[in-house]
Amino acid sequence: MNLKYLAYPLIALAIGTTVTTPALADRDREIEKVQESIQVYKEMLADPDTRIPTSLIQASEGIAIIPNVVQGGFIVGGRRGTGVFVRRLPDGSWSNPAFLSITGGSFGLQFGGNSSDIVLLFVNQQAVNELMEGDLEFGVNVSGTAGPVGASAIDPTEVGGGVLSYSRSAGLFGGVAVEGGELNFNDDRNEDYYDDPTIIPQEIVNNSSLNSPPITQKLWRVLLDSERQEIAPFRTNK
Repeated sequence: MNLKYLAYPLIALAIGTTVTTPALADRDREIEKVQESIQVYKEMLADPDTRIPTSLIQASEGIAIIPNVVQGGFIVGGRRGTGVFVRRLPDGSWSNPAFLSITGGSFGLQFGGNSSDIVLLFVNQQAVNELMEGDLEFGVNVSGTAGPVGASAIDPTEVGGGVLSYSRSAGLFGGVAVEGGELNFNDDRNEDYYDDPTIIPQEIVNNSSLNSPPITQKLWRVLLDSERQEIAPFRTNK
């Protein structure tokens, strides 16, 4: 047997492995981020006394979940984190998740701690449109208002602001006003998650037939549970 010819497929296999492994690793990173977002959302809704009112979730046009927003090392007061955004579809269900990043601003600093978990409720279509059209800057084109908490029903028409913000920091949770900060879609993470270098946020949130990892189904289920008041302390490990 000519070993030279045998070496060719082995070299090709090695090259293929080198090319595909980073892509798979990147997708695993995004899957872990979705899982982290799911867990944060469930934990933040588990306590009836501090949970986001179900009526507001039911009426929201979009939800962003951003775990572990950390204090920036070089920008005073600056923060940065990455999470997921889902949009309400015409049939009332939720879209595929689009990855986004938040930079700058102040969330939960009054609670102490160097990191915060953030949940943002987009209470009207205008706020969603601002995000979809480009950079959303709190205090410029959208206001970030401290959201009410508790088990009591809240009339969505009585809350102000385009986005209601909630923060968990140093073990404490509550509604907090957003002071500055920008939201931008993260194209690299979206491309990795959907394994498509040409995908754009508009396609992600409008095309429900996209091929996405199975973790997306788990995210949808948790969002539905939150609208049905089916997330309780003893079910946080569901």
